Amino acid sequence: MKTNIQHWLNKILFVLLLLLTVTFSLKSLREPDLWWQIRTGQWILEHKQVPVQDVFSYTYEGAKWVNIKWGFEVVAAIINNAAGPEYIYVLQALVSICILLLLLKYIQLINQRLFPKSYKITISYWVSMVVLLGVNYRMIGRPEMLSHLFSLLFIYLINKYRDSNSKALYSLVPLQLCWTNMHEAFGLGIIILLVNVGCAWVEYLRNKQTKPIQLSIVGLLCILSTAINPYGIEMMVKPFEIFSQLEVNKFTTELSDYTQYDFWQKEAYISFVFFILSIITIAFVWFQKTKVKKVDTMIHKVGLGNIVMLFAFAFLASTAYRNIVFFFLMSAPFVAAFLQYLINFIESKTKKSVMFTTSMSMLALVFGIAIYVLVVNNTYYKLSKSNDRYGLGILENNNPEGAAKYLEQHQLTKGKVFTDYLSSSYLMYRLQPDFKTFFDLRDLDVFPSDFFQTNAMAYNNYDAFKALDSQYHFSAIVLLNRQFNGLQSALYNDSNYSLRFVDPLVSVFMKQIGTQSASIGFSALSSIEQSGFCQIINKVFNPFYKSDNGKDLDNNSAAASFYLSVRDVEKARAYALKSIQTATKKSPAYLVLAQYYNSKSVSDTSLQNVFMDSASFYFNAAIKEDEHLAEAYIGLGAIQFRQGSINAAIKLFEKCCDLEPSLLNGHLYAAEAYKSMVEKSSDKKYVNSLVDHLIIANSINPNNPDIEWNLGVAYYKQGNCSKATPLLQNVLGFTGLSAEDRTMAEFCISNCKGR
Repeated sequence: MKTNIQHWLNKILFVLLLLLTVTFSLKSLREPDLWWQIRTGQWILEHKQVPVQDVFSYTYEGAKWVNIKWGFEVVAAIINNAAGPEYIYVLQALVSICILLLLLKYIQLINQRLFPKSYKITISYWVSMVVLLGVNYRMIGRPEMLSHLFSLLFIYLINKYRDSNSKALYSLVPLQLCWTNMHEAFGLGIIILLVNVGCAWVEYLRNKQTKPIQLSIVGLLCILSTAINPYGIEMMVKPFEIFSQLEVNKFTTELSDYTQYDFWQKEAYISFVFFILSIITIAFVWFQKTKVKKVDTMIHKVGLGNIVMLFAFAFLASTAYRNIVFFFLMSAPFVAAFLQYLINFIESKTKKSVMFTTSMSMLALVFGIAIYVLVVNNTYYKLSKSNDRYGLGILENNNPEGAAKYLEQHQLTKGKVFTDYLSSSYLMYRLQPDFKTFFDLRDLDVFPSDFFQTNAMAYNNYDAFKALDSQYHFSAIVLLNRQFNGLQSALYNDSNYSLRFVDPLVSVFMKQIGTQSASIGFSALSSIEQSGFCQIINKVFNPFYKSDNGKDLDNNSAAASFYLSVRDVEKARAYALKSIQTATKKSPAYLVLAQYYNSKSVSDTSLQNVFMDSASFYFNAAIKEDEHLAEAYIGLGAIQFRQGSINAAIKLFEKCCDLEPSLLNGHLYAAEAYKSMVEKSSDKKYVNSLVDHLIIANSINPNNPDIEWNLGVAYYKQGNCSKATPLLQNVLGFTGLSAEDRTMAEFCISNCKGR
């Protein structure tokens, strides 16, 4: 009877895993990359050829373009043309199901070697659920989904061949050919094969059994197959070029490595646990009592290739946040084996094998159902502070439809529009065929690294932007509000430019034409046409589903935040007061009013205390409504700091950093407060805390000379010359360094040499 219950529990768990996989995949479209990929696929279908030169920008039109993802882009364009762009996430769901089924087979294959009689399938379900929690952040409709699938398929088929000489091994050749024309991570297939071929020959030399001839032939054919693509043999060396690009392109958090603060999110911590458990599993196998040598036991049960790949994939994961997915897929069987060892130990002590397994299955069922409910009602994404949302659709607050309509209505689609790199892809798709980009997310495939730097400089240095404008003569400037406040503020306050359109997402500026432009209103988010059938699909997995696309956005508080960011504080105050009167959630408006009065306390010293009291009142009001509002704690801390209450300020800054560990300003304010304490006290704890916050700030915003200078000096005061000297030597080359700061840096370096 108990065995029958376990049988049905396993079936239910399997169905639940499928449902979780699908619901994690059915997300609203927010990825800007997808727009240029769809547009490229449409171009290929229209012209019946793969572009070898840039056809989408006016800055590098005609430049060489090696577009590896063209195969996926064609698939994406077909889906878009047939149903709509949001249905790319249906493809993601199908690929995710294939990955899940393959993962279960891979886990079972490895663990049947280790536990031929006692392995429990329930463990596979448990581990797969945790893997889903670790990889869902990259289940976002991008072509890398195919690299996830192909890498796991390669590993599984090689292990299958190892156990049974399966002829399916030869299918790796057409798979590699397909992979080469789908995604730039195709080189991973070659690495997987080379590692396993090398390890197979090592195993042969040790035991003198079957030579790995077939595996070697397949490896060679796969390498040769990478030349079958629109760019020929050039693709055979492309993986090396792509890997080197990662060192240059550090403009997105998905490329952050383990040394950067953005890397250490929940997925990184879970993968680290997976790594530790995998190492323990290998140790368990090594120390088992057997009649043969330990090395031979390890080779027979685990496989030298799998052990080497485990460490290789761990290294791969450490190089970029987005690569963590590959490690999860590789390490899952090792984690499952660890759990089986643990269960075997517990059962040997309790003698209640069936009951324990059933309890474990019931617990997995409850856990899985809880996760499912949290995902389909979007609580999971809100709790994890993810930008993803369950439900097929297009997120209107991520795609600049308002700017697209403005450019279209004012016949600017053929002009040279300066677009930030995030908004450009949607405009490329939406305003085809005339619109061409200044810079877009095709990154180093088209644009050289020095143009990256030029573009980045334009966002932060207004003179650099004006130099670009004098070169290209922009007909309009389009900027996302949440990313590029510095440039927006400079344009807004420059009489040579005028704000022509703004909504909660994006702003459009143009050159003045003779006279000052009339004041414009703050527009609501523009709706984007979407398929009605999406709602039916969404309700299949959640009958109570209601789209909140843009509905939770208060236009007045969004306007207040925008005008505050461009330093039009009176407009910001007016919109904030409107928001307080009409909005359900008032904390954003309270925050704007607090910042307004805080700025007034700086500009009008005659009423400084009055304004500071008003700022404190609204900061506290914001916290009362939303105790997790990190910016409010920064504001209160800044007021305490200005009033000389340094310890009180430190407590508030630390609270902010606890709430939002990746908020740069929180760490910078905390560092400034600790720096003040270091100047007053010789207590080592203050300089240690100063160093800690500056390390995090430097990780969040690397290569910032101001942060590096402060960190170098802090290290010097800590007595850590080995870390102080290289940082300070680096900032000496910065032309913007003040004479006083340069003298201090040289003093620290000189003193360090004498130690």
